Amino acid sequence: MKNKLSGQVIRFVLWGLIPTFIDVCLLVILNEILGIKVLVSSAVSFLVSVTVSYFISMKFVFCGGNMKRSYEYTLFVVLSFVGLLINQFIMWFGTEFFSFHYLFAKLMSVLVVPAYNFISKKIILEKPKS
Repeated sequence: MKNKLSGQVIRFVLWGLIPTFIDVCLLVILNEILGIKVLVSSAVSFLVSVTVSYFISMKFVFCGGNMKRSYEYTLFVVLSFVGLLINQFIMWFGTEFFSFHYLFAKLMSVLVVPAYNFISKKIILEKPKS
């Protein structure tokens, strides 16, 4: 059980680099090139990366229960939305209260949100088959 969980965490971290890369690159493009405000750019980039994350996570990390794919995706998005709220709070707090550069605030978010994502998705999406 411990080895399975350790392997799963490692896969989550490694495969999670792809949606994280998409998230950060899109954030920079939207903010720096297109001039969209940081919180809007952050929300859009986060949401785009969620769909990529869903397909990667359900293929390589989590063993879905016996739920329909549409229900599973909906739960994934809802759980990710909570992650988005955490992300937005960290981005807002870091940039507005501490005047951190938005990429530094994003780094703080990238260190916190994945822990929530793994735990919530492990508990909710990986229910044992009944």
